[in-house]
Amino acid sequence: MTKTKKLLSVGVVGLLVIVLVMGGIYAYLTHGWLWSLDMRAYGRLLHAMPDPPGLLKKTDMVDLTPYHPYGSRSYDVNRDHAEVVEFFLVELPKSGWNLEAETSVRYDLDFEDYALEKTEMLFSYRQRYWLVVIILTKVSDEGTRLDDPWVRLEISKHKEDLTQIGP
Repeated sequence: MTKTKKLLSVGVVGLLVIVLVMGGIYAYLTHGWLWSLDMRAYGRLLHAMPDPPGLLKKTDMVDLTPYHPYGSRSYDVNRDHAEVVEFFLVELPKSGWNLEAETSVRYDLDFEDYALEKTEMLFSYRQRYWLVVIILTKVSDEGTRLDDPWVRLEISKHKEDLTQIGP
């Protein structure tokens, strides 16, 4: 191998090392070192949650991005609001989740001809992971369901990163 080829090889390898180091620095500054580990854990936990009967698969969406300190999953369920709430209150404790708080509220919207029923539940898993379950249903003034309940699950290692529950 000639001296020119050696210098060219060293230059190419050096340039490759610089690009990799800069990529690592960029990833650290925008995501943190352990971002990918947390997101993988959040994804596994969200998919391990029991699915309520009537879950509409075409509406099932998981959001795991570096721009949020939590993972989330949302979907619609073809059941009544109370049935969906009861499902989570019964099934999540069987999977090791402990109910920490629960709130339910009905919003009567003055500018619309319907109301919103909202239930929020906060669960913890071994005090290591926190889960907020939000169930939102559009109902008539008489209480009849007008749309399928929308469910959102948010999971994080830090309780303060999640949607704060309450009216």
